[in-house]
Amino acid sequence: MTDEPSKDLGMMVPDTMRTLLAISDNGEIAVSIRDMVDRSYLVVRDVRPDEAEEGFHASLPWPWMVVGTTSTVPDSVRRLICHNPVLIAWYGVPLPEGLPAHAVALSTFRDLITYINDRLEVNLAGMQLAIGLGVELPDGQLARSAELQALLSLAPEAFDIPMTAFRSAQRILLAHHIEATVNREPDTGHIGLRTRAGVEV
Repeated sequence: MTDEPSKDLGMMVPDTMRTLLAISDNGEIAVSIRDMVDRSYLVVRDVRPDEAEEGFHASLPWPWMVVGTTSTVPDSVRRLICHNPVLIAWYGVPLPEGLPAHAVALSTFRDLITYINDRLEVNLAGMQLAIGLGVELPDGQLARSAELQALLSLAPEAFDIPMTAFRSAQRILLAHHIEATVNREPDTGHIGLRTRAGVEV
């Protein structure tokens, strides 16, 4: 009698490429997303709710985006996405309770794919997402900062997580003399990427 292969063999191997973590009960959403995005920019990792925390930790340093189709999210995963700069999109169901304010609820698959692809194509102050991981800077260099990548992807929207999560992003912007800054919105306290005055987006 041979041992049964592990259900997650290969699935949870750590991956440093830009990762979308798809949480669902049956895996269909992950398959559909893979068919509609440029996979040179994005790996789609398929997990069930009870695998979501492991999948989160296997996406190094954390997932670029979490997409969910479930009515709830495990407490452990909710805590992780409330303290790390992760884009969040929920499809087909209302947002589960306790998610940060930058999470979006999308009612159609077309809206979801548009949201994902728009986030991959953001260009601000001469910065754009690089193939694989990181941000192409105006001077031609590559910044592998997951914090800057997240801020750029969500712009012009802002993250509902602490400012301390973005220290490396601000250092990169200053070191490369980029006409953008990590900004705390005075009315909400949310953290976003903004161009400096007089600079076109």
